Amino acid sequence: MAVGWVVTPGLLLVAIGGVAARFLLSEVFGPGLTGGASALWVLALAMTCLAVTLLFTNYLLGAGCRGVVGVLAAGTVLTGGGLVMAGGDLVATAVIALGCQAVTASLAGFMVLRTHSPAALGTTAGVPLDRASRLRVGIRPDTRTGGLDPDVDRQPGRGSRRGLAGIPEARDRGPVREPGGLILGRSK
Repeated sequence: MAVGWVVTPGLLLVAIGGVAARFLLSEVFGPGLTGGASALWVLALAMTCLAVTLLFTNYLLGAGCRGVVGVLAAGTVLTGGGLVMAGGDLVATAVIALGCQAVTASLAGFMVLRTHSPAALGTTAGVPLDRASRLRVGIRPDTRTGGLDPDVDRQPGRGSRRGLAGIPEARDRGPVREPGGLILGRSK
């Protein structure tokens, strides 16, 4: 749904840029900057890809997948080199930016899909992960109880963070007092 909120205005600007770019640039920035009208729709599409990449990056970093940083670094180098090769031509710059941003967004999107893939997690959908699989995908043991709690990811000195969205039977029952501290909304 979030991708839709990002892509919809971008595609609207792409459509306007394809039909009335000169008019839009003239009205917004004045008649002196209408020389870039032919590149507006391409640049709008490139910036839409950039926005999608940002959305995917925030999601992946929040999920603990730091591999996206490498994709962003490679995309930055690729884009920088391409823009230098464009030599200042507006259309060439926009086309190169679109290509680089589309590749970067696609790779980040692939990483998001892979994050949710049962094959990437080493299990089948609906089957809990065993200890080895949980450690392989980066789920740490619970440091307070010495075991693994599949519903709570605890860190020393911090409160608990719960992932109730993936638990179909979960519902909020209010605060629950436990020996290790207060957990808000714990339910099973």
